[in-house]
Amino acid sequence: MPPLLAIEFMVRCAEIFVEYFGDCTERTLRAHFVTVYQLLEEMCDSGMPLVTETSILKEIIVPPSLMNRMTSAVQVRALALEGEREPLARTGHGSSQN
Repeated sequence: MPPLLAIEFMVRCAEIFVEYFGDCTERTLRAHFVTVYQLLEEMCDSGMPLVTETSILKEIIVPPSLMNRMTSAVQVRALALEGEREPLARTGHGSSQN
Protein backbone atom coordinates (compact mmCIF):
# COMPACT_ATOMS: atom_id res chain seq x y z
CA MET A 1 0.00 0.00 0.00
CA PRO A 2 1.41 3.41 -0.90
CA PRO A 3 2.29 5.51 2.19
CA LEU A 4 -0.01 8.39 1.24
CA LEU A 5 -2.94 5.99 0.87
CA ALA A 6 -2.34 4.74 4.41
CA ILE A 7 -2.25 8.28 5.79
CA GLU A 8 -5.38 9.23 3.85
CA PHE A 9 -7.15 6.13 5.18
CA MET A 10 -6.25 6.98 8.80
CA VAL A 11 -7.51 10.55 8.35
CA ARG A 12 -10.74 9.23 6.82
CA CYS A 13 -11.17 6.80 9.75
CA ALA A 14 -10.88 9.69 12.20
CA GLU A 15 -13.44 11.70 10.22
CA ILE A 16 -15.88 8.77 10.21
CA PHE A 17 -15.43 8.23 13.95
CA VAL A 18 -16.23 11.92 14.54
CA GLU A 19 -19.37 11.59 12.40
CA TYR A 20 -20.46 8.46 14.27
CA PHE A 21 -19.53 9.35 17.86
CA GLY A 22 -19.14 13.14 17.98
CA ASP A 23 -15.41 13.04 18.68
CA CYS A 24 -12.42 10.78 18.26
CA THR A 25 -10.85 10.35 21.69
CA GLU A 26 -9.49 7.26 23.38
CA ARG A 27 -12.40 7.26 25.83
CA THR A 28 -14.98 7.44 23.03
CA LEU A 29 -13.31 4.69 21.01
CA ARG A 30 -13.17 2.44 24.09
CA ALA A 31 -16.81 3.12 24.88
CA HIS A 32 -17.85 2.17 21.34
CA PHE A 33 -15.30 -0.58 20.76
CA VAL A 34 -17.71 -2.96 19.03
CA THR A 35 -18.91 -0.30 16.59
CA VAL A 36 -15.32 0.80 15.89
CA TYR A 37 -14.38 -2.80 15.16
CA GLN A 38 -17.36 -3.24 12.83
CA LEU A 39 -16.51 -0.01 11.01
CA LEU A 40 -12.89 -1.01 10.51
CA GLU A 41 -14.03 -4.44 9.33
CA GLU A 42 -16.22 -2.85 6.65
CA MET A 43 -13.78 -0.09 5.69
CA CYS A 44 -10.79 -2.34 5.11
CA ASP A 45 -10.46 -5.66 3.29
CA SER A 46 -7.18 -7.59 3.31
CA GLY A 47 -5.33 -4.46 4.35
CA MET A 48 -6.70 -2.28 1.56
CA PRO A 49 -9.30 0.49 2.02
CA LEU A 50 -12.65 -0.58 0.64
CA VAL A 51 -15.69 1.43 1.79
CA THR A 52 -15.07 4.87 3.29
CA GLU A 53 -18.31 6.65 2.39
CA THR A 54 -20.25 7.53 5.52
CA SER A 55 -23.66 7.15 3.85
CA ILE A 56 -22.88 3.57 2.82
CA LEU A 57 -21.40 2.72 6.23
CA LYS A 58 -24.47 4.09 8.02
CA GLU A 59 -26.66 1.72 5.99
CA ILE A 60 -24.50 -1.24 6.99
CA ILE A 61 -23.70 -0.27 10.60
CA VAL A 62 -26.27 1.80 12.48
CA PRO A 63 -24.68 4.68 14.42
CA PRO A 64 -24.91 4.25 18.18
CA SER A 65 -27.69 6.10 19.93
CA LEU A 66 -29.14 6.08 23.41
CA MET A 67 -31.91 3.75 22.27
CA ASN A 68 -29.43 1.31 20.69
CA ARG A 69 -27.32 1.27 23.86
CA MET A 70 -30.38 0.64 26.05
CA THR A 71 -31.60 -2.15 23.77
CA SER A 72 -28.24 -3.89 23.76
CA ALA A 73 -27.97 -3.58 27.55
CA VAL A 74 -31.40 -5.17 27.98
CA GLN A 75 -30.50 -7.98 25.59
CA VAL A 76 -27.24 -8.68 27.45
CA ARG A 77 -29.08 -8.72 30.78
CA ALA A 78 -31.76 -11.06 29.38
CA LEU A 79 -29.08 -13.45 28.13
CA ALA A 80 -27.37 -13.36 31.53
CA LEU A 81 -30.64 -14.14 33.30
CA GLU A 82 -31.36 -16.97 30.91
CA GLY A 83 -27.99 -18.52 31.71
CA GLU A 84 -28.79 -18.43 35.45
CA ARG A 85 -31.96 -20.51 35.13
CA GLU A 86 -31.78 -24.11 36.28
CA PRO A 87 -33.56 -26.68 34.14
CA LEU A 88 -36.60 -28.22 35.82
CA ALA A 89 -35.54 -31.75 35.07
CA ARG A 90 -32.06 -32.80 34.18
CA THR A 91 -31.81 -35.14 31.27
CA GLY A 92 -28.55 -37.01 31.46
CA HIS A 93 -27.29 -40.06 29.75
CA GLY A 94 -25.45 -42.82 31.50
CA SER A 95 -26.03 -44.54 34.80
CA SER A 96 -28.36 -43.03 37.35
CA GLN A 97 -27.83 -43.32 41.05
CA ASN A 98 -30.85 -43.97 43.31
